[in-house]
Amino acid sequence: MFANVRLIDQQRAARLVLAWTDDDKPALDAVIAEIVADPAGGLGVLLAQTSMTADLAVTLAGDRAQEVIRAALLRIAADQAQADERSNDDE
Repeated sequence: MFANVRLIDQQRAARLVLAWTDDDKPALDAVIAEIVADPAGGLGVLLAQTSMTADLAVTLAGDRAQEVIRAALLRIAADQAQADERSNDDE
């Protein structure tokens, strides 16, 4: 974890993930409201979320973590290209 990430941001990042995976909109709204009310909250939570995601990727994929993340980026790029094509077809 980055030394400059506040504990509150780490907690909020974890609460966001739990609320998201539990499909708990009130909890999600509560955490987002806290983040928005904190001038440094957005960047801190982003860094905490990135750190948590990287740790999770290494835990789940081990030495293949970067390969798995790169594959996800390629899938996202392909999905975006398809969405762009559909958008162009609609025009």
